Amino acid sequence: MLYNAFMASDKKNTNRLYSFLYLLLFYLGIDLLPIEKWIPEASLASFVRLLVLFCLLLLVIKEAYQNRREEQETIRRKRDYFALLPFVFGFASNLFYALFFHQERKDAISSTIVISVFMVLMMASIEEILFRYLLLSYFENLFSKKKQKELLSVLCSSLCFSLMHVINFYGNAYGAVFAQLGYTLLLGIILGFLAVLFETPLLPLLGHFLYNFFNMTLYSGLYSTTFSVSYVIYSAAIGIVLTAYSFLLFVLFTRSKKTPIEEQ
Repeated sequence: MLYNAFMASDKKNTNRLYSFLYLLLFYLGIDLLPIEKWIPEASLASFVRLLVLFCLLLLVIKEAYQNRREEQETIRRKRDYFALLPFVFGFASNLFYALFFHQERKDAISSTIVISVFMVLMMASIEEILFRYLLLSYFENLFSKKKQKELLSVLCSSLCFSLMHVINFYGNAYGAVFAQLGYTLLLGIILGFLAVLFETPLLPLLGHFLYNFFNMTLYSGLYSTTFSVSYVIYSAAIGIVLTAYSFLLFVLFTRSKKTPIEEQ
């Protein structure tokens, strides 16, 4: 009976990996679709891409529900949500950089900003369910007999999250893509620790959305982006500091006293 239970658990974990892989391929395929060439009108092309992403999100949610995590048994960590405040600065660090270094403002904001908000939300939701839910839980089960299974799971899923962006070598400057691989690795580690520590996909999803919206969509919509040496140093410093801070939280929280769920 025990052997059959282990076999069923392994099969469920394998199915979780298969779901992640085929959904990721769909997601990357959608990203490569030349919708803008098929539909010359920019706003309409963005709306069509948004609609396609929404359909994929529904499929991702369905697969995540079918491959949901096992329920926690008896214990839950104490948490301090005030520990999340430093991340707010990091998720909007580009806007602070623009203020501190007096970057040039654009004359007008793009009219597609509303569609961009929903686009960022769809992409963040899909990526978080894929990497910080399906893949992270797959590694947690894979490393279940390891002492540092949570740390290993975060590192492996973050590396996969970073490598996903290799697809951007197609049609983009190599230097910019290498930089993206670096900061997405750090972002993946931070979001992975949040997912593990707070045992919910909502916090990393919110953080991912805020990062992409403030540091990319809104920043590029308001300011003329220039990648100077000061910007690279500033961004690298914030990424390293927040990664170290999230690791410190992970160490402190995992060593803290655990309490029964019934007492929460």
